[in-house]
Order: sequence, then structure tokens, then C-alpha cells
Amino acid sequence: FCAQWFVQSSSDVAAASSSDSVQRLLLFHCTGDRSSAQLLPNLSGCRFGMALFCPAVIDPPDRPSSLGRDSTNVKLDLNAELRRCEQDREIWRQIHPDQPSEVFTCVSDALAKVHALADNNTATELHVLVTGSLHLVGDFLALLDPSKANE
Repeated sequence: FCAQWFVQSSSDVAAASSSDSVQRLLLFHCTGDRSSAQLLPNLSGCRFGMALFCPAVIDPPDRPSSLGRDSTNVKLDLNAELRRCEQDREIWRQIHPDQPSEVFTCVSDALAKVHALADNNTATELHVLVTGSLHLVGDFLALLDPSKANE
């Protein structure tokens, strides 16, 4: 359902847009016992131009918080999460071997990449699907609107 919704919404927005082109980005991380190998193929029909992978961590523990408060999950094994991101990227590369993809250590770095892509090509409208983990989605929303981070 997520992929169908995204493709339809992206197409609707693109049709109403004055932008020259649209690039779709996937931002993905899967947590727990869920299988990325089962989830990622379901997203392959979305025609993403790039796939980004990062753990559901706003900032790494060695960096000041982007939100101005401690957002570190002390129970999280960041190295294990990064290994999972690399595995997810490899699964994606098997499905889309020619598509650019990148792994980031945290949500704030992945969001910085999205902003850089938008800034470097203002004629292209970016449509970003953040999926795989509600924690990942929540972290992105917290960075996009810090005033609502505690709601």
C-alpha cells in the first residue's frame, strides 16, 4: 500500500507542478525482525532515482544533537544498525544495480543529502519516501519540524 500511495501521490503532485522534472528518492531502514529482503522488492516499482539508507538515529552519539536535546537511544547498537543499512543497500543493489545508493550514519546526515540534492538542482522537484521504520519516519519529522518533536 505504501508504494502504491507514494507513486499515485507523486504522480498527482508532479502533474500539478511547474517543475521541469521530478526525482523520487527512497529513504529506508528496517528494524526488528522484519525482512528487508521481503520489503524492498515491493518498492521497486516506484521508479526511485536514488536510494538512501540510514539507521533511525537522529545524530550519532559523538555529535551534538540537531534538536538541541539528547536524542540518543542508549539501547541502540549503532554498528549493528549500520551493518543492517549496508545489507539493505546490497539487497537494493541486487534489484537496481545501476541506481545510485548511499548509506548514512544518521538521519540528520541523510536529510542533509536530500537538501543538497534539492539545492543543486532547483529545476527538479524531489519526492522523498521515508519508510521501513516508524522510528525513522518520526526522526525525519522531528528534524523537519523540531517544534513538534515532543508531540
